[in-house]
Amino acid sequence: MPHQKPAKMEPLPPLREEPTATGVKADGGQPIVGDQLAQHNISATYAAKDMIASAAQSIDSGTNRIIETCGNAVDAMKEKMHDAKTAVFGQ
Repeated sequence: MPHQKPAKMEPLPPLREEPTATGVKADGGQPIVGDQLAQHNISATYAAKDMIASAAQSIDSGTNRIIETCGNAVDAMKEKMHDAKTAVFGQ
């Protein structure tokens, strides 16, 4: 069996300069790629950070209200217990 030359291979296409689109669309309907995609991701990260900070502040505020309400309830219960003790046992 004679030796056969390998078939001539087609050259590979050149590498892309820009990364592939992610499916996120800009206002004009074009895919966001490259630097625009990076800026979009940075903006989304800052927006998420702000939302997390706002949520944490709301939780903190709610926790403080719960603590205050519980403290008021405890004070009211102490007062009622004192009144009941006074009513049963006198001064």
